[in-house]
Amino acid sequence: MSPDIQSMMDRLGPAASLAGYTVESFPDDPWCIYNVGGEVKLWLRQENGWYVLSESERDRDERIFFAGANLRDMELVLVYRMANRHRRRIGSPLLVPTSAPVTPDQTAKGFDLGRKEYGAWVLRDSATGSVWLGRMITLTEFSHFAGMAPWQLWDVMTERAQSSFSTLS
Repeated sequence: MSPDIQSMMDRLGPAASLAGYTVESFPDDPWCIYNVGGEVKLWLRQENGWYVLSESERDRDERIFFAGANLRDMELVLVYRMANRHRRRIGSPLLVPTSAPVTPDQTAKGFDLGRKEYGAWVLRDSATGSVWLGRMITLTEFSHFAGMAPWQLWDVMTERAQSSFSTLS
């Protein structure tokens, strides 16, 4: 178990709890973040120098949700998801950085989103050359908060700070 992942999961624990999720690690190194009842599971693993977050639901196969080389980026994606789940639990509207429906052309300035030859979605930051893989919606949304610190994102999402995100009921 990576001490860096352990530290991130320790920080994420309170947010996951507010969102109705539980964080658990397993001996073979994947982490699981699951909702009450275990119907939705997020699996975090390290593979070939990347952090990979996959999702499985009761009757569906596991599929890649988000992947990147930087653990901070993974933490941002998880904070965003937990904050919106928390908002849903308390009856607040979801916050999204784009209009709905989310489309590939809605990435933040300086980011390009496209498909690789085998169909996977790839997000590129033209300024840094950083690359991420995952679901189109996740990558589009991530491009808008990629420059934030995880705690800043949590504050914005939980309305402790003025939000520039739009609400989606």
